[in-house]
Amino acid sequence: MSDISWIEWLGYTASALVLISLSMSSIARLRWFNLAGALCFTGYGTLIEAWPVAAVNFAIAIVNVVYLTQYYAKEDYFKTRAIGADDAYLTEFLEFHEEAIRKWYPSVDLELPDNALVLLSLRNMAVAGVFAGIKTDRRTLKILVDFVIPEYADHKIGRFLFQQSRDVFLNDGITRLIVDTGEIQNERYFRKMGFKDSLIYGADQLELRLEDRSASAGNG
Repeated sequence: MSDISWIEWLGYTASALVLISLSMSSIARLRWFNLAGALCFTGYGTLIEAWPVAAVNFAIAIVNVVYLTQYYAKEDYFKTRAIGADDAYLTEFLEFHEEAIRKWYPSVDLELPDNALVLLSLRNMAVAGVFAGIKTDRRTLKILVDFVIPEYADHKIGRFLFQQSRDVFLNDGITRLIVDTGEIQNERYFRKMGFKDSLIYGADQLELRLEDRSASAGNG
């Protein structure tokens, strides 16, 4: 292995990045990894004077940059719609995506209780995810599941739900959302959404005080 030059390592790195990109379910992440791989291949091709390799991958890099620029500039339409916990479509949605849901919520009971607050997350009028929680007291909602299908897993729906759509909760008297870190595998996501360690419910709980989000409501 010590005989491998750094140029060869650059080629291996480029190949690995392209391979990883093909495993991404999120289109944005696929493009980012593919862009990095294409840039590495461009450098690799230039260094070994393999001009077709350099030229093709430089073109691929440009395509990725154009796509990502358009992707992040695009104004998506978001909406939440409340539905009953016994809704037939909800049942089919949860059953179809059960494997992906359990990746992040391994112990969740997908037979949601009748008193659960359930919201469908719509993106450009396509159902992109589901949120469900139950009240633990008059003002607190415990999150059972907050799932977005992999194709839309870029946190845009989460920012819309927890910032711009907080009135959905406030109108029902809910001022605090909590999630048990012992029941989830996506703690990092909730922290990105503004959840913090709870001083009330214990060290294994994260909370988001919705009334504190009013200043950032338009920053989704």
